[in-house]
Amino acid sequence: MASQKSIVTEGQSIYRHSLLDGSNYAYWSTRKSIYIRALDYEMWDVIKEGPYIPTSPSIITREKISKPKVKWIRAEMKKVQINFKVINIFHCAFTHIKFNKVLDCTTTKKI
Repeated sequence: MASQKSIVTEGQSIYRHSLLDGSNYAYWSTRKSIYIRALDYEMWDVIKEGPYIPTSPSIITREKISKPKVKWIRAEMKKVQINFKVINIFHCAFTHIKFNKVLDCTTTKKI
């Protein structure tokens, strides 16, 4: 009789994710996209649309300009933080070789 260990070679834990090593992109991408959307759908928006940047209207032109960090309200700070949460999720899912390739990326779109 075959043991359970020989049938199931990889667990499906939500806490321990599969690593992207270059040979399993389709599998990894599908699992990672579902995990991120289940965790927080705003994270998925950051991946698709780019990071949230707090803005305010210019007094002269009424165009939106970047708001200085000292003027951010708590809700804006939380939205900005989502980008870094997603970057952390990606960094934890890469082998050290893949991690070194994206080390300098500051947005999820660049990763």
